[in-house]
Amino acid sequence: AALKSHYLDARTVITKSRENLEFLRARLELPADVGMFIPNSASDSFFAPVDERIRATRRQQLGVSETDVLCFTAAGLRPVKGHAYQLHALRYLEGNAIFSRLKFAWAGDGPLRGFLHNQITESAFTEKIHLLGHVSNVDEWLDAADIFILPSLGEGMPGSVLEAMAKGVPVIATRAGGTPEALGDCGQLLPEAADDNARARDLAEAIRNWAGDEKARRSAGACGRNRAAAHFTRRRMLDTYMAVVEKELASN
Repeated sequence: AALKSHYLDARTVITKSRENLEFLRARLELPADVGMFIPNSASDSFFAPVDERIRATRRQQLGVSETDVLCFTAAGLRPVKGHAYQLHALRYLEGNAIFSRLKFAWAGDGPLRGFLHNQITESAFTEKIHLLGHVSNVDEWLDAADIFILPSLGEGMPGSVLEAMAKGVPVIATRAGGTPEALGDCGQLLPEAADDNARARDLAEAIRNWAGDEKARRSAGACGRNRAAAHFTRRRMLDTYMAVVEKELASN
């Protein structure tokens, strides 16, 4: 009741995605005309072309060859981000021919770091999965990546997905929050899964499909980059916020 009162007293309610706004309206029983959404964005640096020198340096840092397929994730190491599903998916991929070429790099830190480190060690995936910790140069790791993966259970509109799109890296993600609004038809959205095993199998299949098809990866990456440039730039987002602020100030 207190949260509902808070939102109803606000001059304007803004969410990052249409899905988030609809969820808010439903849970708080807000009127249909209360609220608006302004999509998240990627900063300008992520629209810079891939730097091949940086790509080579970062891949060499992890022992990743140019024939390997590097799957990158930038997310806090928390249960909601779904890192465990990537581990599970790798187990499904172990018998596949593409398995030997797959490498993973996870940027981010959080309460699950120790648990994930132990799981990676116990699964004998220490040569497969690299925990990068907190990094300030996500754009460089996107330069190095071949696929971006975000199997989250909950999201607003994930900036990491928009950043990957801006860099032209093809995205595999769950349908959490505003992720489908971000990706459109430019990536692989995992189907709604009945259980954890199904979610991991679907993720494994998506990885397998793109890992063995560079042409499909490049096509999806180009689609995502064009979509990000058209809809998810920082300038577009800030202009929209400023228009809302100016409108409210004028009506004061």
